[in-house]
Amino acid sequence: MWVRPVANGRSSWQNHGTQSGRSRGRRMGSMSVSKYMIEASYTVDGVKGVLKEGGSGRRAAIEQLITSAGGTMECFYFVFGEDDVIVVVDLPDNATMAAVSLAVSAAGAATSSVRVLLTPEEIDTAARKTIQYRAPGR
Repeated sequence: MWVRPVANGRSSWQNHGTQSGRSRGRRMGSMSVSKYMIEASYTVDGVKGVLKEGGSGRRAAIEQLITSAGGTMECFYFVFGEDDVIVVVDLPDNATMAAVSLAVSAAGAATSSVRVLLTPEEIDTAARKTIQYRAPGR
């Protein structure tokens, strides 16, 4: 179901975490976790699978997937529009999210994008950092 993280609206496999590739995120018990929003669209075969097992069956399958990766699923919704499903999950790090993405993408039943979610406090921290940047042409 998941293909790639999305940064600034462009698909990429960029590191959204620290230098080591590990995200700085919220804590789940004694473990630090990152929160991700997955937006997915089913292929024709994926839709046939949903029709066969139902929406609650897909939700249970995705929850099992996330749990097996050491995470938790916060919510799972079917939606109207460009995407079919939106899922919010907590996972240990970007590498785990990538592993989940690869496993589901290899199944071929959906396409998707993944967004790293940030808390308002994380944005507060980012706003306090001094960054040197020159806009193009200036």
